Amino acid sequence: IFSFAGGSSSSITLTYGLTSFCAMGNVAANPTYISYAGAGFSVNQPTSSSGGPADLLAINAKVMTVSFTNPGNSPLRIQMNDPANNNWCYDISNATSPVTIPLTLFNTHCWDSSGTSFTPGTPITSIQLVVPGDSIVNRSYSFCLLGITFQ
Repeated sequence: IFSFAGGSSSSITLTYGLTSFCAMGNVAANPTYISYAGAGFSVNQPTSSSGGPADLLAINAKVMTVSFTNPGNSPLRIQMNDPANNNWCYDISNATSPVTIPLTLFNTHCWDSSGTSFTPGTPITSIQLVVPGDSIVNRSYSFCLLGITFQ
């Protein structure tokens, strides 16, 4: 499990248990929309107290079901990443948990669907929840990832 934040004055605090993790903080406003914060986990990684490299995991499914909480009602995206740092995301800001998402709806530009759609069978290395920044308003957030299943 890892956390990340980008943009001046963005912050994140991460807590986690055996089966879930939670994050809270602030995403600072940025006129070019380059601020963000998120938390995620590596897939197909050996269990070890010292971590280790994640192996690729080909997602040969049709849908992903995500269970989460978003008590601050912040904008929220679920994202899958590959080793070349391609990111496919889907906006779950207004979704009710659990939400089931066809994998082909994940897109490299999920904010306007102008990018490339995810192709089932594509290998990934991590899955993340991301709070995108805004050009004018600072965004406080609090979310928890409770579980993910593929079918």
